Formats: sequence, structure tokens, C-alpha cells
Amino acid sequence: MRRANPAIRIVVGAWTHPYDKRDIQAFLEASKTSDIQAFSYHQYGTHQPSGDPFKLYKTAKIIGQRPKAIRQWMNQKGLHDAELFLGETHMFTTWDRDKQRLMRTHHGAVFLALVFQQAAQHNDIDGIFPWNDADNTYGLFNHKDGVYSLRSAGYVLKLLRQYFSHGQRIRVSTPRGIDAFAVRTPSSHSLMIINSHTYPSKITRLDMKGWQSPQQNYQLYTIDSDGIRVSQQTWDQQQSQTLHLPNDSVSFLIFSGENSPNIDERST
Repeated sequence: MRRANPAIRIVVGAWTHPYDKRDIQAFLEASKTSDIQAFSYHQYGTHQPSGDPFKLYKTAKIIGQRPKAIRQWMNQKGLHDAELFLGETHMFTTWDRDKQRLMRTHHGAVFLALVFQQAAQHNDIDGIFPWNDADNTYGLFNHKDGVYSLRSAGYVLKLLRQYFSHGQRIRVSTPRGIDAFAVRTPSSHSLMIINSHTYPSKITRLDMKGWQSPQQNYQLYTIDSDGIRVSQQTWDQQQSQTLHLPNDSVSFLIFSGENSPNIDERST
């Protein structure tokens, strides 16, 4: 294939047991003399027919941390230049296991946000591709009257791509149950906050006094059980800033002069 098209990228793997160290290392050992450009694998939250969202959120973090180990194995076999892809991921292995239809709701958004947030803490992976069922029941897209719109998890991917796919990562410390990912570019500061608390109280207060915002006005995108909302907020730099975050939610704070993505609040 490389002779026919020198630009072709040879991807191997599609591994479904990313925790099987011996199996993957044996494959990489056999492949290290081959002309491969990337290794891919699949990892899901569960194969069980139903799930507790909070337990699945813990699994999402494990999925996001797995690339670090696989990248180390690749480096040990001399595959330093090969790319690493998480070719499929989501809460459930197949659509029929999602009995409560969690993937199409804010639960799917929180889950995928945690996967990306954990993976982004290191430069160990080159691409993550969430599995999407296209039957209009479980996927990232809503299809009605010939028109496609994004569901909650789809908006997470859109906002991550627009505001977090390039720039300098900012280290952010958070209390237990809160996870964050921040990026600085010459024109914007962007902060994603994941509140994976699922206990009965509906709000978590988060002290943001250590966060230095570049400007006073920002856009706040909130994805929770009520759907997707966007609002214009003002950051008081003279006082201690406190955010009131809905539990079981993903929030995006965008300090930027750029135009915001189109938000279709009907797609829930």
C-alpha cells in the first residue's frame, strides 16, 4: 500500500482489551519492524445492560487515563513516532445495553467530558472517537424531519473542538468530585468544569478565587438535566468569585472575543 500511495496511513489494532498488557505488548513486539503509523484500540464504560451514572463516571476517568500506559508500551517497542487512537468509546458497548438511554442525555455528556479531560492531562494520545449510534435513539445527534441537531454529548465535542483543541494547557486544581480542563490562546481563556456529583442536593458551590480571568465578560455554557443553556456573565475581579454549578453537569466558561458556536436549545 505504501508503494502505491506514500501518503497512506497504516493503522493497526482496533484492540478491544486495552487493559491486556501482555497481549498488546506481544502485538507491538511483532509490529515494531512493520511500517505502521498508528495503533488504535476500543474501550467502553460497561457491557452491563444498565448502569449507575456515578460508577460510569469513575470508569470514564479510567478510560481517559489508559492512553498513558499504552503509549509507554509503544515507546518501549520503538514506536515513538506512531500515533495512538482511541477508536471507539462511550458508556456502553452497544446501543441495546443502554436500557435507560443515558448516552443521549447529559449523562453521556458528563461521561465523554471526563474521558477527554483525563486524556488531555498528558500528551499521550492523538485522537479520541466516541461511538455514535445513528438510529436517532442513542446517538450524539438528534434527527427530526430531515434535520440533524446535536444532543448534549455532541455539544461537548463541539465546544472542545472549538475552544480546547489548541493552545497552552493551564493547570487547574479542583476539589473532590470536580474536574477541570483549561486552555489559553493569544485571544482567549477557556475553562471546562465537570461536576460529577450525583447526590440529592442540586448545586455545588465552587470558589474560583485562584482563577485569573483575562477579561470581565464571559460566556457560560451549561449542560445538565435541563438541557443546554448559554448565558452572558460578568466576572468580578475585585471580589472572590463563586460559581454555583448544577450537579451532574458540564460547564464551559469562555473568555473570548470570538463568536460563540450556534446553540440549538431545542435539541435535548
